[in-house]
Amino acid sequence: MRQLSTRSVEHGGWRAHPHHARPIILGLTMLLLVAGCGAPETGQPTPASSSAPPAATGTATGGEWAESVCGAADEVRTTLDAIGSGITFNPAADDSAREQVKTTLNAQVTAVSTSITALGSAIETIPVDADGADELKGSLTTSRAALDEAVQAVSAGAADVSKATTAKEFVAAGSQTVQAAKAAKSSAATLLTTAHEAATAAGGDLKAAFDSAPSCSQPTESPS
Repeated sequence: MRQLSTRSVEHGGWRAHPHHARPIILGLTMLLLVAGCGAPETGQPTPASSSAPPAATGTATGGEWAESVCGAADEVRTTLDAIGSGITFNPAADDSAREQVKTTLNAQVTAVSTSITALGSAIETIPVDADGADELKGSLTTSRAALDEAVQAVSAGAADVSKATTAKEFVAAGSQTVQAAKAAKSSAATLLTTAHEAATAAGGDLKAAFDSAPSCSQPTESPS
């Protein structure tokens, strides 16, 4: 039996010594264990940004842009309504009173100019991914240009008030400014009407956006 322990054993064409079999098996086992430890782990969470969908961009279905446009146009009308409010163009006013009128009027005109700028910015937010968007934007841009021209007349009237050196010039320039503000307010109402008509003609998302925006209801002339 001891002689059998020293004999080589043949297996399919290769010879394995019994003394070497156990180290070989152990070595293979260690290799498998090492390989298992070094394998990359699966199921690791991926960063959220790699699989998250892109952020949604504004579209004509949201209606926010329509509220922005109509709200800005309403603000223009509100600031135009304020022109001349709290002011009395009294020909008998002294220099101090006239200066106070000029300061107040200039502040009112500045508010109008600010609202006109905001309206232009709001028009630029109109999306271009809906049928009729280009036509709507073009119509509003044209109406806004006409409104801006009307507002320039208001600014010119206020400048004349500031330059007035006599009571007659002061009163005349003040009256001119108030009348110009009324005309500009009418232009602002026309812009809202144009926007409503263009959106209605376009239909689809544009009409839905206007219909859902509270400030886009059909404008009515405010009391003068």
